Amino acid sequence: MAATVCCMSTKLWWGLSIAFLLMIMALELATLGATRWFTQGNEPETDWEGGLLGPTPDSNYFSDSLPYSNRWDRCNDGSTNDQDGLCEMWHSLWAGGVIYILFETISLFFISATIFVLLLDICRGTREIWLSVVFYWNVLAWHFFALVIWSGLSMMYFDENCDSVTWNHGQSQARVCGKEGPAIALACVLFIPFTATLHTVVYLVAKKKQLKEADEYDLKVTKGQETDRMASDNRLEEENEQFHHHHHKGTRA
Repeated sequence: MAATVCCMSTKLWWGLSIAFLLMIMALELATLGATRWFTQGNEPETDWEGGLLGPTPDSNYFSDSLPYSNRWDRCNDGSTNDQDGLCEMWHSLWAGGVIYILFETISLFFISATIFVLLLDICRGTREIWLSVVFYWNVLAWHFFALVIWSGLSMMYFDENCDSVTWNHGQSQARVCGKEGPAIALACVLFIPFTATLHTVVYLVAKKKQLKEADEYDLKVTKGQETDRMASDNRLEEENEQFHHHHHKGTRA
Protein backbone atom coordinates (compact mmCIF):
# COMPACT_ATOMS: atom_id res chain seq x y z
CA MET A 1 0.00 0.00 0.00
CA ALA A 2 1.73 3.16 -1.23
CA ALA A 3 0.13 6.37 -0.01
CA THR A 4 0.95 9.51 1.96
CA VAL A 5 -0.64 10.28 5.33
CA CYS A 6 0.17 13.57 7.10
CA CYS A 7 3.16 14.18 4.81
CA MET A 8 4.61 10.75 5.60
CA SER A 9 4.57 7.71 3.36
CA THR A 10 2.91 4.58 4.68
CA LYS A 11 6.30 2.87 4.74
CA LEU A 12 7.50 5.41 7.30
CA TRP A 13 4.32 4.92 9.32
CA TRP A 14 4.81 1.15 9.23
CA GLY A 15 8.37 1.68 10.42
CA LEU A 16 7.02 3.71 13.35
CA SER A 17 4.52 0.96 14.14
CA ILE A 18 7.33 -1.60 14.15
CA ALA A 19 9.27 0.57 16.62
CA PHE A 20 6.20 0.71 18.89
CA LEU A 21 5.71 -3.05 18.60
CA LEU A 22 9.32 -3.69 19.58
CA MET A 23 8.80 -1.50 22.65
CA ILE A 24 5.66 -3.45 23.53
CA MET A 25 7.54 -6.72 23.04
CA ALA A 26 10.28 -5.53 25.40
CA LEU A 27 7.68 -4.58 28.04
CA GLU A 28 5.85 -7.89 27.77
CA LEU A 29 9.11 -9.81 28.05
CA ALA A 30 9.93 -7.67 31.09
CA THR A 31 6.70 -8.80 32.76
CA LEU A 32 7.61 -12.44 32.16
CA GLY A 33 11.08 -11.83 33.57
CA ALA A 34 9.95 -9.75 36.56
CA THR A 35 10.89 -11.33 39.87
CA ARG A 36 8.39 -9.50 42.08
CA TRP A 37 4.74 -9.68 41.10
CA PHE A 38 3.28 -9.08 44.55
CA THR A 39 3.93 -8.89 48.28
CA GLN A 40 1.89 -10.12 51.20
CA GLY A 41 2.13 -9.89 54.98
CA ASN A 42 3.67 -7.18 57.17
CA GLU A 43 5.36 -9.13 59.94
CA PRO A 44 8.90 -10.56 59.62
CA GLU A 45 7.55 -14.08 60.00
CA THR A 46 4.78 -13.67 57.40
CA ASP A 47 6.27 -11.15 54.96
CA TRP A 48 6.91 -12.66 51.54
CA GLU A 49 7.14 -11.83 47.82
CA GLY A 50 5.90 -13.86 44.90
CA GLY A 51 6.57 -14.19 41.20
CA LEU A 52 4.46 -15.76 38.49
CA LEU A 53 5.24 -19.36 39.40
CA GLY A 54 6.66 -19.28 42.92
CA PRO A 55 7.90 -17.19 45.88
CA THR A 56 11.05 -15.14 45.42
CA PRO A 57 14.30 -16.16 47.14
CA ASP A 58 14.19 -12.92 49.20
CA SER A 59 10.98 -13.90 51.00
CA ASN A 60 11.10 -14.31 54.76
CA TYR A 61 8.03 -16.51 54.72
CA PHE A 62 8.02 -19.44 52.27
CA SER A 63 11.75 -18.80 51.79
CA ASP A 64 12.35 -22.23 50.25
CA SER A 65 11.02 -20.82 46.91
CA LEU A 66 9.07 -24.02 46.29
CA PRO A 67 6.84 -23.43 43.19
CA TYR A 68 3.12 -22.92 43.71
CA SER A 69 2.35 -26.11 41.78
CA ASN A 70 4.44 -28.20 44.23
CA ARG A 71 2.77 -26.54 47.21
CA TRP A 72 -0.64 -27.28 45.70
CA ASP A 73 0.37 -30.91 45.15
CA ARG A 74 1.38 -31.16 48.81
CA CYS A 75 -2.04 -29.84 49.78
CA ASN A 76 -3.71 -32.53 47.68
CA ASP A 77 -1.65 -35.44 49.01
CA GLY A 78 -1.90 -34.25 52.64
CA SER A 79 1.85 -33.86 53.14
CA THR A 80 1.54 -30.27 54.40
CA ASN A 81 -0.03 -28.47 57.31
CA ASP A 82 -1.05 -25.48 55.17
CA GLN A 83 -4.51 -24.16 55.95
CA ASP A 84 -7.30 -24.28 53.39
CA GLY A 85 -6.82 -20.57 52.61
CA LEU A 86 -3.16 -21.15 51.77
CA CYS A 87 -3.96 -24.18 49.61
CA GLU A 88 -6.58 -22.14 47.76
CA MET A 89 -4.01 -19.40 47.22
CA TRP A 90 -1.38 -21.84 45.87
CA HIS A 91 -3.84 -23.19 43.33
CA SER A 92 -4.99 -19.71 42.26
CA LEU A 93 -1.45 -18.36 41.94
CA TRP A 94 -0.32 -21.42 39.98
CA ALA A 95 -3.31 -21.30 37.59
CA GLY A 96 -3.00 -17.52 37.18
CA GLY A 97 0.72 -17.73 36.44
CA VAL A 98 0.32 -20.49 33.84
CA ILE A 99 -2.55 -18.68 32.12
CA TYR A 100 -0.62 -15.40 32.09
CA ILE A 101 2.46 -17.02 30.53
CA LEU A 102 0.32 -18.80 27.92
CA PHE A 103 -1.69 -15.71 26.94
CA GLU A 104 1.39 -13.50 26.95
CA THR A 105 3.17 -15.94 24.65
CA ILE A 106 0.22 -15.71 22.23
CA SER A 107 0.37 -11.91 22.45
CA LEU A 108 4.10 -12.01 21.62
CA PHE A 109 3.31 -14.25 18.64
CA PHE A 110 0.88 -11.64 17.29
CA ILE A 111 3.53 -8.95 17.77
CA SER A 112 5.92 -10.98 15.62
CA ALA A 113 3.19 -11.64 13.03
CA THR A 114 2.32 -7.93 12.83
CA ILE A 115 5.96 -6.97 12.35
CA PHE A 116 6.33 -9.62 9.62
CA VAL A 117 3.33 -8.29 7.66
CA LEU A 118 4.58 -4.70 7.95
CA LEU A 119 8.10 -5.63 6.84
CA LEU A 120 6.63 -7.54 3.91
CA ASP A 121 4.71 -4.44 2.81
CA ILE A 122 7.76 -2.20 3.25
CA CYS A 123 10.06 -4.48 1.26
CA ARG A 124 7.78 -5.96 -1.39
CA GLY A 125 4.34 -4.44 -1.08
CA THR A 126 1.33 -6.56 -0.19
CA ARG A 127 -2.45 -6.49 -0.38
CA GLU A 128 -2.66 -8.16 3.03
CA ILE A 129 -1.69 -5.12 5.10
CA TRP A 130 -5.14 -5.26 6.74
CA LEU A 131 -3.88 -8.31 8.62
CA SER A 132 -1.50 -6.07 10.55
CA VAL A 133 -4.49 -4.20 11.99
CA VAL A 134 -6.20 -7.44 13.05
CA PHE A 135 -2.97 -8.82 14.55
CA TYR A 136 -2.23 -5.54 16.35
CA TRP A 137 -5.54 -5.60 18.24
CA ASN A 138 -4.96 -9.26 19.09
CA VAL A 139 -1.75 -8.17 20.81
CA LEU A 140 -3.84 -6.01 23.13
CA ALA A 141 -6.64 -8.55 23.61
CA TRP A 142 -4.43 -11.44 24.69
CA HIS A 143 -2.27 -9.26 26.94
CA PHE A 144 -5.32 -7.62 28.53
CA PHE A 145 -7.00 -10.95 29.30
CA ALA A 146 -3.72 -12.32 30.66
CA LEU A 147 -3.48 -9.49 33.20
CA VAL A 148 -7.18 -9.52 34.10
CA ILE A 149 -7.30 -13.28 34.67
CA TRP A 150 -4.10 -13.30 36.73
CA SER A 151 -5.30 -10.34 38.82
CA GLY A 152 -8.66 -12.00 39.44
CA LEU A 153 -7.23 -15.37 40.44
CA SER A 154 -4.50 -13.92 42.65
CA MET A 155 -6.81 -11.25 44.16
CA MET A 156 -4.25 -8.59 43.33
CA TYR A 157 -4.77 -4.94 44.26
CA PHE A 158 -2.54 -1.90 44.09
CA ASP A 159 -1.93 0.01 47.35
CA GLU A 160 -4.33 -2.09 49.41
CA ASN A 161 -4.02 -3.72 52.81
CA CYS A 162 -2.23 -7.01 52.19
CA ASP A 163 -1.12 -7.68 55.76
CA SER A 164 -2.93 -11.02 56.12
CA VAL A 165 -1.76 -14.22 54.48
CA THR A 166 -5.23 -15.78 54.87
CA TRP A 167 -8.72 -14.65 55.85
CA ASN A 168 -11.47 -16.17 57.95
CA HIS A 169 -9.06 -17.85 60.33
CA GLY A 170 -7.13 -19.53 57.57
CA GLN A 171 -10.13 -20.71 55.58
CA SER A 172 -10.03 -18.16 52.71
CA GLN A 173 -7.46 -16.78 50.32
CA ALA A 174 -6.29 -13.22 51.11
CA ARG A 175 -5.46 -10.45 48.65
CA VAL A 176 -1.94 -9.63 47.47
CA CYS A 177 -0.41 -6.23 46.64
CA GLY A 178 0.82 -5.84 43.08
CA LYS A 179 4.41 -4.80 42.42
CA GLU A 180 6.70 -4.52 39.38
CA GLY A 181 5.25 -7.34 37.25
CA PRO A 182 1.62 -6.18 37.10
CA ALA A 183 2.71 -2.53 37.03
CA ILE A 184 4.62 -3.10 33.78
CA ALA A 185 1.73 -5.18 32.43
CA LEU A 186 -0.70 -2.35 33.23
CA ALA A 187 1.58 0.12 31.43
CA CYS A 188 1.29 -2.13 28.35
CA VAL A 189 -2.50 -2.13 28.62
CA LEU A 190 -2.46 1.67 28.55
CA PHE A 191 0.20 1.98 25.83
CA ILE A 192 -0.98 -0.62 23.29
CA PRO A 193 -4.42 0.96 22.55
CA PHE A 194 -2.78 4.29 21.67
CA THR A 195 -0.33 2.72 19.20
CA ALA A 196 -2.93 0.28 17.79
CA THR A 197 -5.41 3.13 17.23
CA LEU A 198 -2.74 5.22 15.49
CA HIS A 199 -1.84 2.29 13.24
CA THR A 200 -5.50 1.63 12.43
CA VAL A 201 -6.22 5.28 11.59
CA VAL A 202 -3.19 5.48 9.28
CA TYR A 203 -4.28 2.27 7.55
CA LEU A 204 -7.85 3.51 7.05
CA VAL A 205 -6.75 6.93 5.75
CA ALA A 206 -4.23 5.34 3.39
CA LYS A 207 -6.82 2.81 2.20
CA LYS A 208 -9.36 5.59 1.56
CA LYS A 209 -6.80 7.55 -0.47
CA GLN A 210 -5.83 4.45 -2.39
CA LEU A 211 -9.46 3.69 -3.27
CA LYS A 212 -10.02 7.31 -4.31
CA GLU A 213 -6.94 7.25 -6.56
CA ALA A 214 -8.09 3.95 -8.05
CA ASP A 215 -11.54 5.40 -8.78
CA GLU A 216 -10.00 8.48 -10.40
CA TYR A 217 -7.74 6.28 -12.50
CA ASP A 218 -10.66 4.09 -13.58
CA LEU A 219 -12.65 7.22 -14.47
CA LYS A 220 -9.75 8.59 -16.48
CA VAL A 221 -9.35 5.29 -18.32
CA THR A 222 -13.09 5.16 -19.02
CA LYS A 223 -13.11 8.71 -20.37
CA GLY A 224 -10.08 7.91 -22.52
CA GLN A 225 -11.78 4.85 -23.92
CA GLU A 226 -14.92 6.87 -24.69
CA THR A 227 -12.84 9.54 -26.43
CA ASP A 228 -11.03 6.90 -28.51
CA ARG A 229 -14.34 5.26 -29.41
CA MET A 230 -15.86 8.59 -30.49
CA ALA A 231 -12.78 9.39 -32.57
CA SER A 232 -12.95 5.96 -34.16
CA ASP A 233 -16.65 6.45 -34.96
CA ASN A 234 -15.91 9.84 -36.51
CA ARG A 235 -13.19 8.33 -38.70
CA LEU A 236 -15.56 5.60 -39.86
CA GLU A 237 -18.21 8.18 -40.71
CA GLU A 238 -15.69 10.23 -42.70
CA GLU A 239 -14.48 7.14 -44.53
CA ASN A 240 -18.06 6.14 -45.34
CA GLU A 241 -18.84 9.64 -46.61
CA GLN A 242 -15.73 9.62 -48.80
CA PHE A 243 -16.60 6.16 -50.15
CA HIS A 244 -20.16 7.17 -51.02
CA HIS A 245 -18.90 10.40 -52.59
CA HIS A 246 -16.39 8.60 -54.85
CA HIS A 247 -18.93 5.91 -55.69
CA HIS A 248 -21.49 8.54 -56.69
CA LYS A 249 -18.96 10.29 -58.97
CA GLY A 250 -18.01 7.02 -60.59
CA THR A 251 -21.64 6.19 -61.32
CA ARG A 252 -22.23 9.55 -62.99
CA ALA A 253 -19.16 9.10 -65.15
